[in-house]
Amino acid sequence: MKQVETTREAIINRRSVRKYKTDMIPRDIIERIVEAGDLCSKWKRTPGIYYSGSDK
Repeated sequence: MKQVETTREAIINRRSVRKYKTDMIPRDIIERIVEAGDLCSKWKRTPGIYYSGSDK
């Protein structure tokens, strides 16, 4: 239940980001985000569309 509360707090306290870091996001984190998107419910069970970019 702790994870649900942490996610809920993140959504409630979300702020728009106007400055972005140039640091690369570790591949395992990107994979976890994509997996979460794939597991969420989708309208009419359509497959998800993924966009990914890396210069490395």
